[in-house]
Amino acid sequence: MKNSILHVMKAFSACAVLGVSSLAAQSHNLVANVPFDFTVMNQHFAAGTYTVTSENSQGPILIRGKENGAAMFVLTLPATSGKTRADAKLVFDRLGSQYFLRNIWYAGTNEGQQLRISKAERELAQNSQKPEQTTLVVVNRKPDKPR
Repeated sequence: MKNSILHVMKAFSACAVLGVSSLAAQSHNLVANVPFDFTVMNQHFAAGTYTVTSENSQGPILIRGKENGAAMFVLTLPATSGKTRADAKLVFDRLGSQYFLRNIWYAGTNEGQQLRISKAERELAQNSQKPEQTTLVVVNRKPDKPR
């Protein structure tokens, strides 16, 4: 009897590990044409085409400029919404004439990533009205990496 329970527990543990690892292995790769300059944390990015890559919706992202070679790893917070999105989107907060990347939403899921508010953005927000949100639908989407 003890041996049967032990075998069942081992099988259940193996299934749980495989299930969690397959969820964590979902990578997201987006290509977006951003028509305005923007800021991520304290780094300035010029308008242009950018690749946003994430191994999962709870880890860091890599933002890489196609034309200018600018690149940055950014730690993010997981985000969820009440509905599954048909399109991938980048959401920016605009304060005055400056844009700050705020959220990344992935197509076919209700998951996304939220970027932390930088010190510069916080200071600018104190002297400004509530930020306006600008959303870019990501049309060019790189296929997810096969695993």
